[in-house]
Amino acid sequence: MTWQFYKYCVLFMWCVDLTCKCYGQSISGLTLSNQLKNIVNNGLGANYVQNEFDKLAYTSYPLDGPALIQELGTTLGSKFQSRITALKNIKQVVEQQYSSFSSSGSTKQCCSSTGLEYNALFKGQVDVNDYCNMISGTASSGRKLANAAVYNQMKANLNADSTLKYQYYGSEEGVLINYPKIKQSSCTSYDPRYRPWYVETATPKPKDVVIVIDTSGSMGSLYNGRSYMAIAQDAAKTVLETLNPNDKVGIVAFSSTARRPPGQASTSTCYSSTLALATPQNIKYLKSYISTLYPSGGTYYGLAMTAAFELIKNSPLYGEMRGNINNSTDKERDDQVIIFLTDGVPSDGNSALSVIRDQNHALNNRVVVMTFGIGSSVKTSAILTSMGKQDLNSVSYGPIRRTTYTWVSDLDNLRSNMAGFYSFFSSSEEIIDPIFSVPYQDAFGIGLVTSACLPIYFGNLKGVACVDIPVSELLEDATYFQQGELSYAFITDSRGRALTHPLLPKPKDKGDDPIFVFAADLERSAGAEEILASMRRSESGNKTILSTRSFARGDVNKEGVHTRSGVLSHYFWYPIGYNNFSVCIVVGDNDRQARLNTLSASNDANTFTYHRLDLKNSGTTCKHFQRLARKDTSTVMLTATAFKDPYNYFERNDSLSDVNAYELYFRGQSNSLSSNPVKDNVRKSVIATKVGNTFWTSSSNTASSYVVWRAIGTIEGIMRVYPGVQLAKDYNHQLRPWYLYIRY
Repeated sequence: MTWQFYKYCVLFMWCVDLTCKCYGQSISGLTLSNQLKNIVNNGLGANYVQNEFDKLAYTSYPLDGPALIQELGTTLGSKFQSRITALKNIKQVVEQQYSSFSSSGSTKQCCSSTGLEYNALFKGQVDVNDYCNMISGTASSGRKLANAAVYNQMKANLNADSTLKYQYYGSEEGVLINYPKIKQSSCTSYDPRYRPWYVETATPKPKDVVIVIDTSGSMGSLYNGRSYMAIAQDAAKTVLETLNPNDKVGIVAFSSTARRPPGQASTSTCYSSTLALATPQNIKYLKSYISTLYPSGGTYYGLAMTAAFELIKNSPLYGEMRGNINNSTDKERDDQVIIFLTDGVPSDGNSALSVIRDQNHALNNRVVVMTFGIGSSVKTSAILTSMGKQDLNSVSYGPIRRTTYTWVSDLDNLRSNMAGFYSFFSSSEEIIDPIFSVPYQDAFGIGLVTSACLPIYFGNLKGVACVDIPVSELLEDATYFQQGELSYAFITDSRGRALTHPLLPKPKDKGDDPIFVFAADLERSAGAEEILASMRRSESGNKTILSTRSFARGDVNKEGVHTRSGVLSHYFWYPIGYNNFSVCIVVGDNDRQARLNTLSASNDANTFTYHRLDLKNSGTTCKHFQRLARKDTSTVMLTATAFKDPYNYFERNDSLSDVNAYELYFRGQSNSLSSNPVKDNVRKSVIATKVGNTFWTSSSNTASSYVVWRAIGTIEGIMRVYPGVQLAKDYNHQLRPWYLYIRY
């Protein structure tokens, strides 16, 4: 049998082509073809390397789906367990100590932090021997500060599990205790109550929110040097910041007309006719739209409320969205609210009341109306009071959820008054199981995280405690799942979204905002919906269907993909303990995993020279295209795929002791790697690819003058390159167009 799990790449210098252009000559296709074959075989050594690989002995194993899914599910569950244990410890201490929290004493504000040092675990300057507080500028005057017992528990958690990230407790009074201590530029700008992790924990049900903003001419009035309009814009943006992708949101701006982004509803259906999921991308767009609003015209309440109800009526409830119907009760799960802000009396009388009655009757009175007023003309407002109470509505159409009109005398508090709308929907029933937030970019520099959170009660809701978990760490086992040619793994959440899938970009700690895609849009084969529905119900199971595989032709943007249909696929799924996530392994029929038999390593640089020449270099170096290089041997990079713990690979920086340990292990002088162990077949892969180094450095390499780089990339995550150079830590040949094009 032929060993076919290695890919080769050669980069050409087109000297012949340049010479031909210079002299105006042409070259025949046959001549070019022969020259390319010469380079591939005599410069790269493809035939020689393949012949050597054909001599290797290996064993092919069928993939055991039930065993693989059990192992993967258990591994993922154990990662959650340590975080949940830490979280429950914090909750217990806060509830035990709450009565002793005091408004006096040292505030230890994060904006005044000193004595910080860089910590690779937290990817920034921290002090793991201390904590700090963030006190919002709108915090309650009698706000209480957590005592040292809370900090001591957080520190004990980190001592028990050195992989923990930030731990924190945010209070209903607007105070955050954060461990470890960090440095914040502002002393008052951070308010935990308006962060998505807090709001999602306090009100875990999905919310449909329509923000209605008065843009009449009077909104140009000034308050402490700022216009009402500017203050209202800031308040509306803060409301948007409290939302998460489980929620949906829309904007209505009104004066003499009612407008929805991006303009009149008749010109576009995007944002103007339905609510949008509160994804980071949509929130950014809606914020930019709010920034364009300016004061002009009258104050027509009725038109505004009509436009707001149309957005709600045209939008499916979360349970009705594609791939997300668990049972009939899903249609009752959304909290729906219209947040109405104005500074003036209506130009159209009491028409808004009849609009609320008629429109909400059609929706069984499930929409809540919250009214906020600014300016002296609405200090006492009968109509805004009646709108919140829905005085014209009849309970025969459903229970009416009445609210109290809020007149904001100090406009500096408008932001906190409006953003606190979610408190109306807080559950009176104590939440026991942790809430896992939708992934978001961490405010303190960790990158993309999910927060495991629990509400804190002392009679009623007092705050929220959380532990951050990097998304890439949680998903690494599924992301780097490498078994066979047609098999893969993916993870979904309780809403049916795909957290990781081969058709999605790999999760990153830092960078772009997360992409939220329903798994049903990626797994589209007949029979897949039944599988995904079972996963949303946190069930385990297996099913065989015919599915389609999509593979990149190389650079997806330039060369697209090709598909293989009718693949008999065995799906195995398993719930990840302690949360509503679920993992699925898809095994192609007759897909097998090949394992090299025992290979003997030689204790020499040709077998293994680690690519970090800046840390250790025992040979003669030179400059190759302005890079430190070795021409006497190739270098080997171990990409994230090669390690049992890919996340740990990215977290730690290579040291000289790591390089020495790698050399001993891959040259056969030791049998284990204690600091960052690699997968079982990786050492054999390194030894097998030595044949490339043998050819590249030999005198028989007759076409070397045409070749700039030579490389062998393996499915186990080994990248051997000649001349030997250092590669970037996040380099992964398996994502490069040349590898994808050849493999698929």
